[in-house]
Amino acid sequence: MKKLLFLSLLSALLLTLSACNRGGNGNQSDGEQPARPGITNPTPTAAPTPAPTPPPVPPGSREYILSNIPDGEATGYVVMVAPIRPDANMLAGWTNPTTNNHARLLMFGSSLSGLSTMSRNHFNDVFPNPIVMKDGAWPVVTDNPDGSRTYRFMIYTDNRFSDGSVITAHHYAGSIAFVTSPQWAALVPSAGDWLEVTGRGSWINGESGILSGVRIYSDSEFSLTIDAEHLPNVWEAAMFMGVGPTALHAYGVEAHDDGNGVFLTGPGRIPLTFEALNLAVNGGTFEYQIDEETGEYALDAVGERIIIGGDGQRYRPTVFSGPYMFESVDVGNSVLTLVVNPYFPGTWDGFKPRIERIIWRFVPVPLIVDALAAGEVHMNVAMAGGENLQNAFATLINIDNPSHTFFNYPQHGQSLIQFHTDFGPTQFREVRQAMSYLIDRYAWNEIVNRGFATVPHGPYGAAWWWYQEAMERGLRDRLVIYGLNISRAIELLESGGWNYTATGEPFIGPGNENHIRHKWVDGELMPLEIRWVVTPDPSVGRDTLNLQLPENMAYAGMRLVEERSQRWAAIMQGGYREEERFHMYQLTVGMATIWAPWLLFSLEWIPQSNWGQVDNPVTRELADRFRVLDITTPEGHSAFVDAFIDFMVHLNYEAYTIPMSMSLHHDFIPTWLGGWFNTGLWTFPEAIQRSYIRG
Repeated sequence: MKKLLFLSLLSALLLTLSACNRGGNGNQSDGEQPARPGITNPTPTAAPTPAPTPPPVPPGSREYILSNIPDGEATGYVVMVAPIRPDANMLAGWTNPTTNNHARLLMFGSSLSGLSTMSRNHFNDVFPNPIVMKDGAWPVVTDNPDGSRTYRFMIYTDNRFSDGSVITAHHYAGSIAFVTSPQWAALVPSAGDWLEVTGRGSWINGESGILSGVRIYSDSEFSLTIDAEHLPNVWEAAMFMGVGPTALHAYGVEAHDDGNGVFLTGPGRIPLTFEALNLAVNGGTFEYQIDEETGEYALDAVGERIIIGGDGQRYRPTVFSGPYMFESVDVGNSVLTLVVNPYFPGTWDGFKPRIERIIWRFVPVPLIVDALAAGEVHMNVAMAGGENLQNAFATLINIDNPSHTFFNYPQHGQSLIQFHTDFGPTQFREVRQAMSYLIDRYAWNEIVNRGFATVPHGPYGAAWWWYQEAMERGLRDRLVIYGLNISRAIELLESGGWNYTATGEPFIGPGNENHIRHKWVDGELMPLEIRWVVTPDPSVGRDTLNLQLPENMAYAGMRLVEERSQRWAAIMQGGYREEERFHMYQLTVGMATIWAPWLLFSLEWIPQSNWGQVDNPVTRELADRFRVLDITTPEGHSAFVDAFIDFMVHLNYEAYTIPMSMSLHHDFIPTWLGGWFNTGLWTFPEAIQRSYIRG
């Protein structure tokens, strides 16, 4: 290329010199040069028409963004601390440890990341993804006579999955049909996305073979229709317009639309069966037969038998749309590795991954700082806990030659104790409230967090603007501030009918672990015994609770039964239920950035994400107030805050959870990592995509 450029410049230089030396002595006037004697002047040649100047590429357009992504291959690797052991469940729906969830978001994106139709910035603003939506345009919205609303999407068709296959409207519309299909619902415990799509009920129940509310018009155009009962919706842009693609062919699935809505088949339109999908997801092989009596097999386009399966997409996924791909998982050594996806076009703001591999390695919490200092792992995200933070500052930061820098921000979530409310003693409000009075949360925080956290009084996130405004309006003054008060706990239990022994005699306190209260429930005496499942890994928070809670409960006439289980992460799955054995869980949860309480509490059925299985008519009514508001108007904005205050006052009184702490999170980043930026709303997957290893 350099040689060709040199020759071009040389030719241009020679032409210029030739023009300057044509005939004449330098005294001729401007214009045509005279010819030499005997030579006729040639007919003048018209000057060439200059090429039109192309219009400037507008900043923010897809062409501008993709053309300005820095060149260069992704290099190097980063080893992340995995605070919870990564397992082999790579798909959403089975387990949800933090590491797996971060990996999933990097491999597949979410409804607002990766190649979703919508994007989200670190202020939590939602807007069309210019890499996916044609011209960065919003979906076309049509209000239908029956009150439903249709969103029509126009997408680019040159984005590709990690295997090089083109992503089309079939993969976006088919994604909605896939995760709401009866076959998927039979496989995945927590299937329930897109509840609002027209026709979803009869589709997931198998009553209809077509999902009428989702349409495919071409490779670049699809639509979805939302039922009138779910409109309006305060989070319309995020919840209804954010659709991501699914690599259906990885599951042996195709999406079609013959004019009435989307339906799913196996390859080549052969019927989709649960058996085939189960093997594609969970492992094994399945060979499609057209006719079992004749033994005739289905053939693909080149005449080969169609065989689905392998290791299973759940454990070894193969096709991805996000910035990274699955490479390996070593469950025994608790190591998970992702590698960059070469076909990922870039983020909405112009970034491709610049780190080739991301590796997670499980490190027990007490050993994290030592592992960081020794270089066994490189960075830790969202570190909390007073002892850990003090140790990290002393070991990694406050030294002559620090190995790390830190980045802090308020936790967008909290540590809490979660109750089940539909069985056992914790179905009764007085028991949950009594438990709230048996814990000294302030002393617990002083021991566990050492000044790096605050004590919350409701299930809220500190990063929500509506929480911040509610506190300014006096929310805290309306909340019950539960503190250690054993006498108050006993009063509540007595008023709730927990006044008997195991033999039906009057209970006379104080109690002990063998002398607990009972209550008549459905003609039988129910013991006031609360079963608590915990992880066997070291936990300062749990061990600190154990210093006060069992003794306080025993004095009040309650018994705490703790079970430490390696299956703790699996038990959390499906609404944190396990054969109605456990009543209480200690969790650290992230609060949704798009907070829609009516999806948890106001549906006719209790979804799996309603952790406590709360079914209270007042809770439903208060939760349903939010979705009809329009926060883009001053009146709707104010009404949203009012509804939030009323809802938090109710949840605080019902004590569905015991909020324990909201931490100030710290990311400890090696000094050789550049470009790091994180918040409680931005999170690790967004931050790591924009980071790089310094040269």
